[in-house]
Amino acid sequence: MRPIKVVESRHWRHTLTGRTASIHGACPYTASSDKPNWAIVSNGYAILYSNGTIHGMAGKPFATRALAQSRIDSRLAQINATIARNKREGITT
Repeated sequence: MRPIKVVESRHWRHTLTGRTASIHGACPYTASSDKPNWAIVSNGYAILYSNGTIHGMAGKPFATRALAQSRIDSRLAQINATIARNKREGITT
């Protein structure tokens, strides 16, 4: 798994009330009669961070996959520029 990647962000949505719930938590319906009113829907694209054992998403979902990837690319460019500057200046961590 890549340490940082774009994934579809999904959640439960109640088709009648519009209420939402995390797909990573408890089941949102409390009775089998209410189950048909809940559906898992996409709500954009998120950035998934993973170090192999710990996974997490940060921030609100982006409207498109391209916007999320653009954020990753710009952040990695900032990190790489900082690393290069620190090497030039002899700064070690």
